[in-house]
Formats: sequence, structure tokens, C-alpha cells
Amino acid sequence: MARVISGGVTGTRAGFTVLGIPETIAKLTGVAAVVRLQLGQIMAGAAIVMESQAKAHVPVVTGNLRSGIHRVKTGSYSHEVVASSLAGSNGEKNDKEYAGYVENGTSAMAGRFFMQKAYEDTLPVVKAEVVALAATIERL
Repeated sequence: MARVISGGVTGTRAGFTVLGIPETIAKLTGVAAVVRLQLGQIMAGAAIVMESQAKAHVPVVTGNLRSGIHRVKTGSYSHEVVASSLAGSNGEKNDKEYAGYVENGTSAMAGRFFMQKAYEDTLPVVKAEVVALAATIERL
């Protein structure tokens, strides 16, 4: 780790020297790469869990909507879970998207909130993992 060594005064000059800078920068670069990797793994894992939870909570008639729930990587550290009856693979293809009606309900049917439940089930786990990662970084 970098350490400060006092240099002292010579005539009209005073100064100090910091030792260990190249080693410290190399260590921080290595830490950044590990943190990026771990954060990516946390977010990918969260998406897998949320997809699984959404599939567990969705009501099933034909199974088409459940098979249409899938993960989408939207960035280095972000993923989405998408529900689409048009993406389902069971039975005849639908010509209308109805996932939103099942999630939020209609005037004739209460919402099932399967995506909201999946999000709420997954959020505490993701928060805990990110907080643990941040604590590890702070200890370095």
C-alpha cells in the first residue's frame, strides 16, 4: 500500500515523497476488475431468481404465458425479466399480448401481480448481496 515518507527541507525547498503508488494503482485496477465481475454475477443471478419467481407466481391455463417469461441483459450490470404471451412456446400462438392484463387485471378480473411478487421476492436478496460487496470494497 502507498505510504508517505517525509522528505524534509533542503535550503529553500521542502517536500515529501509518496512510495508505493505504482503497486497501489495496480492493486486498485485488479480490485475494480473483480468488483465488476462480482457485480455482473450478482445481477445475472438476481435475474435468474426473478425469472424463476415470476414463473412460479404466474397463473397457468395453457402455459403459454409462463413459457414466455424470460431474461434480457440490458447492460453490463442490468437485466430485465420480461413476460410476453407472444413469446410463449406452448400451443397455438396468440395474436394478442395479454401478459399486462394478467399482471394488472381488467374490469372483469383482478390483477395477479406475478411480476410484482417476483420483484418483491428478489429485491431483498439483491440488496443484501450488493451491500455485502460494498462492505468488502470498503475494507480494502
